[in-house]
Amino acid sequence: MNLIEKLIRIDKEKYTEKETKKIKSKRLSKILGEDTEITIKAVSGRRLNDIYGTIVGKDGKREFSKNYDMNLMFCVNGVIEPNLKDAALMEYFGARTPKDLAEILFDSEEIMETKRILQHGRRRKACNPCFFKARNCR
Repeated sequence: MNLIEKLIRIDKEKYTEKETKKIKSKRLSKILGEDTEITIKAVSGRRLNDIYGTIVGKDGKREFSKNYDMNLMFCVNGVIEPNLKDAALMEYFGARTPKDLAEILFDSEEIMETKRILQHGRRRKACNPCFFKARNCR
């Protein structure tokens, strides 16, 4: 059986499934008094490009003052549990947007860590085999 035949035999849904991963949230664990995990889901390459585009100014140069907002958008698009877009959760915490809710629930270190995992499939200071197999760790 050649590669084309093998590819055609696989359910098409397998090709569009996004991998998920659970990671411990230190801040939520501390607040809730028990180990708490959040679930993140791979973000498409096109969506990653859109998020990166939010820090490019009109002159085409990177605006470093927008980095934190970009990192929050990684959380908004990658964290699926808790659902940062849940209206009841946003209302409870007084968050106007999912990005505001991400900033309330996670500290800056967790926000950066989530971005790194979505971007490279790894946690800080440790490069395990790439979580998102389609991308290679540096």
